[in-house]
Amino acid sequence: MRGASLASSLALPLTTAFGGAQTLWWPSPTSSPPRVVLLFIPGNPGLASYYIDFLHAIYTSKHLSGVGIEIVAVSHRGHAPLPRVGTNAVWGDNATNASQAARGWGTSLSDQVRHKIGLLDAIKRQYPQEGTKVVVVGHSIGAWMAGEVLKARPDAVDGLHLLFPTMAWIGRTPNARRIKILANRAVTAAVLPVPLVVLSLLPLWALVWVIRLLTRQPTAAALATAELLTTPGAVYNALTMAGQEFTTVQALEKPTVDALHAFTTERGGRIRSYWAADETDAWAPGWIRSQVESTLSLQRVHLPPSLGLSGASRKSEGPRRGSHVRTRSFSVSEYRSSPGSIPDLRHAKAMRRPNGEIVIEAQVVEPSSESESDEPTRGNSERAAQYHYGRARATATHCRVGMPHAFCLDHSEDMASIVAHWIAHDHLASSS
Repeated sequence: MRGASLASSLALPLTTAFGGAQTLWWPSPTSSPPRVVLLFIPGNPGLASYYIDFLHAIYTSKHLSGVGIEIVAVSHRGHAPLPRVGTNAVWGDNATNASQAARGWGTSLSDQVRHKIGLLDAIKRQYPQEGTKVVVVGHSIGAWMAGEVLKARPDAVDGLHLLFPTMAWIGRTPNARRIKILANRAVTAAVLPVPLVVLSLLPLWALVWVIRLLTRQPTAAALATAELLTTPGAVYNALTMAGQEFTTVQALEKPTVDALHAFTTERGGRIRSYWAADETDAWAPGWIRSQVESTLSLQRVHLPPSLGLSGASRKSEGPRRGSHVRTRSFSVSEYRSSPGSIPDLRHAKAMRRPNGEIVIEAQVVEPSSESESDEPTRGNSERAAQYHYGRARATATHCRVGMPHAFCLDHSEDMASIVAHWIAHDHLASSS
């Protein structure tokens, strides 16, 4: 068990590189081949370092205790700094890769997909045995990339997790409309050079302080943002890739839909998707979410209360046993017409939807229904188990604890508990 002893004593993750991209690695804590390898693909701006807390919480999760799990999280090429030394027989040395990426070479959306396929191939070469499951987890545009990876290598993947996925019509979302002008290369070339040069001259502590002041990011996320701002070409590459996302990721393509359906129906794979509540995600509004769920035949399920998700109630006493917190949205006119049916508004917030309608969001604690209970209801156990655990191999769960699209900034433990739960249920349970 020398491998286990070494892995348990290392300060994880290890920072390395694959194919000219920053890569974070949590090696298997066991000396034998891991039972699960998790390949994580981030969203844009594409730095794996934003997700360190989230991925480390999966690695140490009680749901996976004693299980050999290995995690490989890869940044997008040209979006994050590389170690000063290192080489790859196919991709070349790190210095050359960094120089090329600074000029935008090999950093397009299609390049990033090919790069992730290459990493999956490397994982399968390392662990060809059937006893090692490979689960691909993608966040935001990383979820779309994960779908493309599965489409290219369906036999190499056992599970697919789509976290707050931007699977369709990104260019039509509220957030895309806000930043579209910045995704224009000519605009970024004219506007960004001076501020980026000024920021690069600041010492790291000062840069992190400025980022925290402007964005209110926690220190770990501010350090990741500093990496992005000080990596030559990284901001341009992230914005250019965003523009390509807007034009490329439109309606779900038939080959992708067919590949995902075949993955679950013919190969016995599992697809788990997780979405923000109601209209809180301006990268995946309700109409897109509904379209994707319908097209991919994702069955709606709830998570078990036993996960103990804290979410928005973290600073309070939390929901009582046998209950859950739900975010309820209602219009101003609904409140005026029936104020007695509206929950306490002391901690509510108002927001404007893309169509101009003003809605109010308030959190209410409700008793868990039979379908959300940890134990199937007597006399209806089959129905409850199907709805709760999602025996359908493609499922969708909607957030009930207020996690935002950028969950990694403040909700890493909650999201890690969800992913670890599904990995254990889908790939490690004796009935799987």
